[in-house]
Amino acid sequence: MSELAGRRALVTGASRGIGREIALRLARAGAEVILISRTRTALDAVAGEIRAAGGTAITEPCDIADRPQLLRVVARAGTVDILVNNAAPDEKFVPIVQRDDEHWDKAFAVNFTAPLLLTRELGRTMAANGGGSIINISSIIAQDPAPMLGAYVCSKSALEALTRLTAIELGGSGVRANAIAPGIVETDLTQALLSDGPTWQELKMAIPLGRAGLVEEIAETALFLASARSSFLSGQIVAVDGGTSAGQHALLAGMQAQQAV
Repeated sequence: MSELAGRRALVTGASRGIGREIALRLARAGAEVILISRTRTALDAVAGEIRAAGGTAITEPCDIADRPQLLRVVARAGTVDILVNNAAPDEKFVPIVQRDDEHWDKAFAVNFTAPLLLTRELGRTMAANGGGSIINISSIIAQDPAPMLGAYVCSKSALEALTRLTAIELGGSGVRANAIAPGIVETDLTQALLSDGPTWQELKMAIPLGRAGLVEEIAETALFLASARSSFLSGQIVAVDGGTSAGQHALLAGMQAQQAV
C-alpha cells in the first residue's frame, strides 16, 4: 500500500507502544516518518525496522517538554503533511489533593503544550501548502474522568479542545484535525500503571467487547485519519474503546462478555 507516498509525517512518542505502531503503519503506507522520543537507542530500533522494510525514517531524539529543544527539531523538520501528537508521560494513581506542581506541570507540558507548539508551527506550514492532517492521541477518560488520574484527564481534555479549535481555524486552508480516544490498550505504559491500580480483569469488566485493545487497532485508525479516505472528517474525537464509552450500561455488557469467556 502506498496511499501516503510523497507525504511526510512526524510522530511524537514514536519509540514504543501506540506511537511506534503508528510510525510503522504510516511508513508502510509510503510516508517518510520523522520519529521523536527521548531515547535515541529505542528510536534507532524503530527506524531500523522501517528502513528494513524499504521505508524512510528520520530520528530526532527530543524531550518535547523542553520548548527550545522541541522548536529546534521543528525547524529541522521542515515541511510536514501529517502530525501525530502521541507522546505521554508516565502516570500513576494519585488523588488531586496529593498531586504536586511538578507532576501537573509535566503532564500539561507533554500532553498539551508540546502538541500546541507543534500544531502552531507545523499547522502554519500545512495551511500555507494547502492542507494536512493533525492527529492527537487523547483518551476516553478525557470526557469521562477516571478518578486518581487528574493531571492526565485534565491535560487530555485540553488536548481535545485544541483539536476542535484547530479544525475550525485551519479548516479553510485544507488542514484537518482529529483526535483518537483509545480505551484500555495493551501497552507497557498501561502495564506500569496497573502495578498500583486495578487489574486487567477489573478493567475488562467495563469493555463490552470483553478485551483490551491492541496498538495495531489504534494505528489503523491513525492511518485512516492521515489518508485521503477521511478527507471530509475533521474536528472529531474518535473513540476506539471496544464500546466502553457507548453508555452507562457498558459495564454490564462487559461483565456479561467476561462471563461468556
